[in-house]
Amino acid sequence: MADTDAAKAEKIAAAKKRFEQLKKQKGKRKSSTAPASTAGETSKSPVQTEQAETSETPPPTEEQPVEEDAKESAAEAGGGAVETPPAETVDSDAPPLATPAEPESSDSPVASLGGAGTAAHSRAASMHARRQSTSGFRRPSITAADIMRSSNKSPLSPGETVPDIYRKQATTISELTESVERLEAEVERLKEKEKKLGEALVQKDEAQETLAGVKTELKEAVQRAEAAATEKKAREEELEKLKSEVATLTRQTSHLTSQISQKDKTISDLRLHSSSSSSTQDRESLTAKEDQIENMEMDISKLRGDLERANKSLAESRAALATAEGGVKGLEESQENLTKELEENKKKLDKAAERLVAEGAARSSAETKVTSIQAELESANATIKSQAASISSWEKDYNTLKTMYRDIDTKGQESQKKASALEKENKDLTTQVSELKKRTTHLESQQVTLKSGLEKALSDARRGTGSMPQDDELVDELEDDGRKRLEAKVRQLEQQLQQERSRWYTSEKQRLASVSAPPHSAHQHHHQHQQEFLDVDLNAGDGQHYPRGGGGNDHLYAAQVEEERKQMEAQRLERIKEVKRGLTNWKGWRLDMTAGGGYGVNFREMFEV
Repeated sequence: MADTDAAKAEKIAAAKKRFEQLKKQKGKRKSSTAPASTAGETSKSPVQTEQAETSETPPPTEEQPVEEDAKESAAEAGGGAVETPPAETVDSDAPPLATPAEPESSDSPVASLGGAGTAAHSRAASMHARRQSTSGFRRPSITAADIMRSSNKSPLSPGETVPDIYRKQATTISELTESVERLEAEVERLKEKEKKLGEALVQKDEAQETLAGVKTELKEAVQRAEAAATEKKAREEELEKLKSEVATLTRQTSHLTSQISQKDKTISDLRLHSSSSSSTQDRESLTAKEDQIENMEMDISKLRGDLERANKSLAESRAALATAEGGVKGLEESQENLTKELEENKKKLDKAAERLVAEGAARSSAETKVTSIQAELESANATIKSQAASISSWEKDYNTLKTMYRDIDTKGQESQKKASALEKENKDLTTQVSELKKRTTHLESQQVTLKSGLEKALSDARRGTGSMPQDDELVDELEDDGRKRLEAKVRQLEQQLQQERSRWYTSEKQRLASVSAPPHSAHQHHHQHQQEFLDVDLNAGDGQHYPRGGGGNDHLYAAQVEEERKQMEAQRLERIKEVKRGLTNWKGWRLDMTAGGGYGVNFREMFEV
């Protein structure tokens, strides 16, 4: 009784603690969600508001099982009978399913995606904390030992039956199947989103490829511009060289023209002077000067040829300069075109960089959203697995309850049949014992009358003829034979009665053990108690028997059987003590062992005391 009271007190304290902790968690959840909802009402997207509403609504079935557990524990403390918890508490201990979020539109901005990811993360964290808090105080599943320990015959509560439990389990299974279908739809929606994300990644790869092509074209344009600039510098250097050559040639031509004019003047002067003078010396000088003039004319012709060649080279250099200037203009135009292309490529590069930044932000937001969705999916899969495990455990408990009920019914019917048969046998044995007692009393009365008649006859014979010792011995032998026969018959009947009583006691003990103890330990208890009853003297000669009462006197009858067993155990212990006390009389005796002879020859005692 003390153990059961302590167990009830512990159950009540655990139920109270669980109820208080769930209240605290509910208050914390309300206080944490209230300011967030008031502050972010204007900036939230419709998906975020729906997620906040789903996270703010507390599960409606969390407080009910705790209150029912508290009521059941209070009823157990007041009534004294340990009742098993109903199946509703096991159903309500499972974590509440998360409502799947509505699919978001593809035109929503990046900020709404980030907000949805954070809301999903907060909802997953709250679900994980709620699951941990409920799993810490989850009541274990119903076992056969809990049902068999209860004093009531049925482990169900008074208002519930097996169809009610089956109906509740069917409703919970239907709810779980609906939640599984809902989660499967959400998984399909997530797969579609994953396909869209894959398409976006393909588009991003294409954009990266185009950007790489634009970068290569830009590098080629820069290289062409650098090559054009180097060519322009080389052409400018060549143009400067040609200009310097033209200047030197113009200076040479001017110098040669001045020399030619001077020599023409000297020639004309010499001719005039030669015509005026007629002397020989003058002639000699004239011839010398003519030779000098011829030489000078030759030099002049050479200089004229050089001048012509210089003019030709000057014309060629001028033509080359014109062509170089045209090439420079073309290079300048190509450089302008290249600069324009470079600016356009820079603009394209800036646009591609902006596009890449936007795509990277969208990708990061999509990745965060995918991670949050994966976390939600994992949590949903975990809830599905836990619910499937709880369903399987409930089904196992239900099947064990069914089998236990069937076994208990069959055992009850068998015990009733055995009890009725044993009652009939007991009645037959009691009638036989009463008849035997009547016969023994009748025989004793006959023996007394015969004794009296024999004594009278002996006295008469002694009076007439003297003593007859042989007749006395014969009479004594007859009396001894009759007494021995009667004693043997009485002992046989007592043995039969003792066997029937022991059989009836063992069957009753087995029935009580099967009703009160769990099925796996009933067989062991049956063997133990059967061994105890076989070792105990059942006091067969007292003629007492305890008829079985009705269905309502089972506990009283069990108490009587237990008291009788205790008395028999005390008597057995007392007999053992008497035997031990009598062993003190055998102290000081010696046992002498002697060897025997061969087989069939010279048999002697094996030992002597």
